[in-house]
Amino acid sequence: MTTHELEAGARAERRLSALSAVLIPSGRGLPAAPDAGVPGPMLDRVSALRPDVWMILTSAVAFRPTLSAEAAVAAMAQEEPTLLRALFEVLAAAYYLSPTVRAGIGYHGQQALALPRGGFGAEDLALEMMTRAPSFRVPPDFVQ
Repeated sequence: MTTHELEAGARAERRLSALSAVLIPSGRGLPAAPDAGVPGPMLDRVSALRPDVWMILTSAVAFRPTLSAEAAVAAMAQEEPTLLRALFEVLAAAYYLSPTVRAGIGYHGQQALALPRGGFGAEDLALEMMTRAPSFRVPPDFVQ
């Protein structure tokens, strides 16, 4: 990777950080998006599941790069509302993957819980069938 590519990547990450701070600021005890790892490790997790999000992020970074993040978001809302919605969805997905944010909203992920069966289900019948001796009969129309 060349120095130019590294600088371009760092510039893009700073721009995404600024855009995410505008779209998801801190409040109510929750961190701003950049403080929660967006962009960074959380956005990497989203892009690992949905590689197509890089097109959205690239378009957002390239949108009016000379404007401040606040002005770019305002312009995007007027000129490219679909891009703004898509960017917000991607950033929000990454934001809610953050352990800090999840702890702040009291969400600790999906938990696998076993439901009490109380005889419901076919397990009892299947176990009883498996303990019996194997049996079969030749069908009347069987030809050898």
